[in-house]
Amino acid sequence: MEKLIKTTNYLLLLTLFLITIAGCSDRSDHYERSVGAFKFRIHPTIEADSKSKFMHFKISLATDQVQRDLVEFLKEKSGESAQSILYYLSYRMQKDIYLEVDGIKLDNVLYHFERSFDLKNERVMTVAFEAPLKDNQTTRLVIDSQLLNSGPVKFKI
Repeated sequence: MEKLIKTTNYLLLLTLFLITIAGCSDRSDHYERSVGAFKFRIHPTIEADSKSKFMHFKISLATDQVQRDLVEFLKEKSGESAQSILYYLSYRMQKDIYLEVDGIKLDNVLYHFERSFDLKNERVMTVAFEAPLKDNQTTRLVIDSQLLNSGPVKFKI
C-alpha cells in the first residue's frame, strides 16, 4: 500500500512538472510585485484530492529595467561571478522558496530552474509543494533570498 502511495505521489508530481514545462495552467490568475530592483510574477496551479493539495508555482524574476539581464544585474550588484549566480539560481535558491500554511513552513518537493541561455532577461523557476488540505487556511508563498537582498517577499495565495 505504501509503495502505491509513493508511486501515486511521484506520478502526480511528474504530471505537475510536465504541465509546467508545457506552459499549461488551470488558473489564469497571477500575482505580480515589484520589490526593490526586482519584479516577481507568480502563476499558481492548485490541485486537491481528499487529504492534501499539490500546489505548483511558475515564478518569473526580472529586473525593473526591461532590457537588463537578471544574471548580469546580480553580477554587478553582488560582485559574484555569472557562473556562481547561475549555480545559485539552479540549485541553492530551492532552499529560499517555501510555503507558509497557517504559520508552518513547508519546504518544496520539486524545484526546476529554466535556463534561457540569455535569450530573455527574465528567469523562470518552477516550484511544487504538497500541503495538508484544510478549510480557511492562510497560505503564503515566501521567497527569502540573500542574493536578491530584498527581504522576504510574500504572496498570499
